[in-house]
Amino acid sequence: MLSHHVGFLQSVHRMHAGVMPALGAGEGPRPRLVPAAEQRQAVQYLLGEGAASLEPYAAPGVVERVSAFGGYRAIDRHQSALVTSMMTGPIVALLESQRRSDPAAYSSLDFGRDITAAVWGDLKTSNPTRRALQRGYIEAAKELLTAWSKGGADEKKTAEMLQSQVPVTSTAARAMVESGDDTVFIPWLRAALPPLQARLEAASRSASAEADRLHFADMAAQVGRLQKIGMQ
Repeated sequence: MLSHHVGFLQSVHRMHAGVMPALGAGEGPRPRLVPAAEQRQAVQYLLGEGAASLEPYAAPGVVERVSAFGGYRAIDRHQSALVTSMMTGPIVALLESQRRSDPAAYSSLDFGRDITAAVWGDLKTSNPTRRALQRGYIEAAKELLTAWSKGGADEKKTAEMLQSQVPVTSTAARAMVESGDDTVFIPWLRAALPPLQARLEAASRSASAEADRLHFADMAAQVGRLQKIGMQ
């Protein structure tokens, strides 16, 4: 049941940088981009109601029947993956390409701002779902920044490996393994980290609950480490 539920949530990722094929007469031969408003709603849904919809599986009467040890962590990982599956090199690269073809399209910068608002918008308190999403954000940002620090050096090799396994063109293979290192999303992300760290440090100082104080302090430290990637 959990697997099916997660599959339904993951299917929403197809909205991001998605296209809709022409299905009706008179629609023309070119596919249409998923409208910006719908892509924004998909981000907000997944990182809001969608992530929260997994919380019932963490109820003791449910999770302990499935896995007495580690069950809670499994739910955390599913929630975290909602961010890591979304905030990827291929998606930010495709969003940037779509914006070049249509000025009204959902851009990688719109995408980054919406994810950041959904994950870090409220720093008054934290709960297991929000903490899982925030850890997913840190993991995804680390992946993107590490690829940037390497100049996307692994893209060609990974694309060639993919082509040896799946019958796709070289162009399609490169699109599927994009690291996003040469997109405007990366400088945006790097610029967004210092103010985020400052907000987390302030949230840690003002938190009344010890768990919140420690969590925000840890997140601030991890954001600080992200800023050092590629700076050595």
